[in-house]
Amino acid sequence: MQPLLFTVALFAYLVVASARLPGLWSPPPWLGAVGRVALWVGAGAHIVGLVILAVHLGGAPVLAAGGTLVTLAAFLGAANVVMQRQPYGEALSGVLGALSAAMLGLGMLLPQGSQRAPEALASLWFPIHAAMILLGLLGFTLAFGVSALYLVVSGRLKAKRLGELGRLPSIDALDALNTRFIVLGFLALTFGIAAGGLWATSIPDRAPRLGPTVYVTVVLWGWYAAAVLVRVVGGWRGRLAAHFSLVGFLGLLVSLGSIVAISRGWH
Repeated sequence: MQPLLFTVALFAYLVVASARLPGLWSPPPWLGAVGRVALWVGAGAHIVGLVILAVHLGGAPVLAAGGTLVTLAAFLGAANVVMQRQPYGEALSGVLGALSAAMLGLGMLLPQGSQRAPEALASLWFPIHAAMILLGLLGFTLAFGVSALYLVVSGRLKAKRLGELGRLPSIDALDALNTRFIVLGFLALTFGIAAGGLWATSIPDRAPRLGPTVYVTVVLWGWYAAAVLVRVVGGWRGRLAAHFSLVGFLGLLVSLGSIVAISRGWH
């Protein structure tokens, strides 16, 4: 049942991306309603499938790469449902739909479960650590989608293709939204790192050790700390800020992809 639900969600997200992705094509008006229904169907099927997977694994599927991607894609789909009600929601919905489909598809191909000693998961700090890290990744993923849309809008303004901007949000709105998502991701990641340290020290008979995931997380934290500093404190805006978000997220994908190629889990 769970693979079928994930497959339904994957195709629904692809429909959303096809109907709403800016610049892909000029869809007929009726396809907008289809995109709205597809988003609800995709997010609903995705969440139900995720619950079934969690029950099967006996806990949140966040220890293996596939489970983490499936979970993050579910959060992104739910965020897409919420954000489509905003003035900028329809255009952004297409970008987020494409990201959800990519993450879910990759998560379905990778291992979704991982064995971990029960005492390692019994600590109160583990669910806090996992939830905050996922929230941080969600913030950075949303910032990536907003930045990509920002560059699309900015490029059309620069080329004076003003007739194509009717359904797209303004670059000022996108820039402000990018800042909010980066700050959200940075704060969540900070709490997640702190909870992870407390989780590691709470595991009995196990000395804390540093692995590649820890180093990647610290580098990621430093990158987005710099982003928060130059944007919130220094007032850095515009295309450079959007590229900063894009580079940070792509670096995250490459780093975590390298870890996945070496190990089934994150730690």
